[in-house]
Amino acid sequence: MEVRSDSQLVVNQMAGRWAVRAKHLKDYVAEAKDAASYFDTVTYAWIPRHRNAMADKITREILDQEV
Repeated sequence: MEVRSDSQLVVNQMAGRWAVRAKHLKDYVAEAKDAASYFDTVTYAWIPRHRNAMADKITREILDQEV
């Protein structure tokens, strides 16, 4: 499985290259890593925002509908 994100911070933290220093995020990271453990292989890819415009647009539209 490949997880793609435009957040370089999240990608590097989930891949274990960078530490999670924000105490309020540590539980979320642990939960995400637990979910990832159900897959044989998980890779994390950073997609720069300018290359992710369509996904960003769709996400904003969906979030706007839920407000």
